[in-house]
Amino acid sequence: MSAAEPIPAHTFATVRRMEAPLIAEARAQGRPDALMERAATGVADVVRGLLGRPRDELRPSAVDPWRLGPGPLADPQAGPRGNAPASGADPAAVPSDCQAPSAALSSVAPHGQSLAPSPHSAAHDGAPEGTAPQVVALVGSGDNGGDALYACAILQDAGTACMALLLKPGAHERALGRARAAGVAVADLAGRPLDQLDGQDAVRLAGARVWIDGIVGTGVRGPLEGALADAVRALAALKRSAGPAVVAVDVPSGLTDSRGEVPGPLLPAEVTVTMGAHKEALVLPPAAGYAGRIERVDLGLGPADAERTPPVALHTAASAAAHYPAPTSEDHKYTRGVVGVVAGSDTYPGAGVLAVRGALASGAGMVRLNSTRRVEDLVLAAEPGVVTAGGRIQAGLIGPGLDEARRAEALELAEFCLEAGLPLVIDAWALDLVPGLVDRTWSGALTITPHYGEAARLLTALGSPTTRARVGDAPLRAAQSLHELTGATVVLKGAATIVYGAARTTPADGGAPGRAGACGPEQGDGPERGHDPAGARGREGSREPGEDTHDPGGARGPEAPSSPGGPRGRDSARAIVAPLGCGWASVAGSGDVLAGLVAGTHAGARARRERDGADVHDPVAEAAAAVWVHGEAARLAARARHAPGQPIQARQIADAIPPVIGGILGA
Repeated sequence: MSAAEPIPAHTFATVRRMEAPLIAEARAQGRPDALMERAATGVADVVRGLLGRPRDELRPSAVDPWRLGPGPLADPQAGPRGNAPASGADPAAVPSDCQAPSAALSSVAPHGQSLAPSPHSAAHDGAPEGTAPQVVALVGSGDNGGDALYACAILQDAGTACMALLLKPGAHERALGRARAAGVAVADLAGRPLDQLDGQDAVRLAGARVWIDGIVGTGVRGPLEGALADAVRALAALKRSAGPAVVAVDVPSGLTDSRGEVPGPLLPAEVTVTMGAHKEALVLPPAAGYAGRIERVDLGLGPADAERTPPVALHTAASAAAHYPAPTSEDHKYTRGVVGVVAGSDTYPGAGVLAVRGALASGAGMVRLNSTRRVEDLVLAAEPGVVTAGGRIQAGLIGPGLDEARRAEALELAEFCLEAGLPLVIDAWALDLVPGLVDRTWSGALTITPHYGEAARLLTALGSPTTRARVGDAPLRAAQSLHELTGATVVLKGAATIVYGAARTTPADGGAPGRAGACGPEQGDGPERGHDPAGARGREGSREPGEDTHDPGGARGPEAPSSPGGPRGRDSARAIVAPLGCGWASVAGSGDVLAGLVAGTHAGARARRERDGADVHDPVAEAAAAVWVHGEAARLAARARHAPGQPIQARQIADAIPPVIGGILGA
């Protein structure tokens, strides 16, 4: 795999098939636990890293946010990941909404103190009475529990006091023996409920700095039930009050759906150590918000099979950088990309300013703006290089801050782009125009950028009624449905944004620049022929851009169309997920900046194809790169002046985009 390619993420079943030959080989060599021991070493390394930090830095808000490996910033947002839970998730999955812990656990004394044992005390052996473990392994009956036990043995051998809490009968026998031999304290509930944990062990559980979550792994299907679900609920509640950092083995316990949905109780993690390969559930929302930082242990897995639909991948700095090459001394504005923008109104002038700034920040050579006089004056005051006259463009953007008065101008640019085969980005208010445009475009020409509410409204308008809440419960399904119904590349905005669409597209015109709007001089600043975006001035609108106004109560969630692939078919679609951005980015105008950035990225790619004579483009990767850069820009803005994390505004995100692009290019 090229370093410039997004990192693939696989279904649980695919990873198990990839592991099977290695497991068989290890058994044939008389080392049946070889992979387990390698996984445990990775878990132990992560735990050591956390223990090397002050205790107050292990609180959820201080642990590095969800990303590949350590990030440059601590997530300033409160909560398990700075990520809102899915509306349909079990309350126990989210610490702020947890049920009260059991009596035995809620009465835990401060760290280091002892409580009288319960009459139904768990069996206990290992460390001397009163020893305070720094690490507690939560052990189920599967291989994840074995990984956790081996990790404790490794840590104990190195001098870190550990305890293993056996939550279910049938713990991995060899791993348990290894842990006991190393001196790990073992508390065995023998199948009894967690509330029968004796007082001393309850103190140890609550006082530990790190929990290793080895309760259940990828072999479970559906929501946790019965005593296991009760235990996870109680542990999630105790985590909220006691504040240990949780290191999940492979996946957080309760994360059982490979498509990232959260079906029931779940124990959130600060770090998830995934074995062998990344899992789709760890990168797809809403589940990704509970996985914490992702660390991968290389097990030497072979290639994955290609039978999954859709493939899912995770964007990184390297894969984003591939879409922002530094211009050479021979480049000019048309080889860097020109964006035509219809955005802003007298009611929402700021959206036009922010969309233009986002487009310019992408590295585009020029922006042509069609808006009201007020918006144009504001834009020119901030960005005097913006042009308000018509001429050659290489991508279009409509929607941010528009109102009904600007409908004609928006439709003019949309129709021109679609007829010419130019990339077109549709955002905010203009998403209502999509149903009337989809039958006139070829797959890949169109990119739409809805948030969950806008996605619900658009799906409903396209004949697939749903609600904002149901989109949030299953965003991958919603993005897939939108793509199949429209043929568009879908940028479904959220804490973790999904970009879904055709993997690669060859336009019917072979990449030709299109009709008049794509014509004009290659260089120079003289009069330019073609599409004229400078239309009539607008008037006041009546609706906030992006406002979710349609939520049919009781409607079912978004489902794929009944016809195979919908009107556009399943055209080797894929999803790319941009890792969780900064929680401070959830501010008015942030989406306008992103829409401009996506359009500018498309324009730059189009310009390079025109220069090089290429006729294949990858709108999914281009849009995902823009989303990644936008998230990193929000992080950079939030830590300006070396602050650990501070409130930001959309304009600061736009200002931080060029430094982010320069950083990933090594400038």
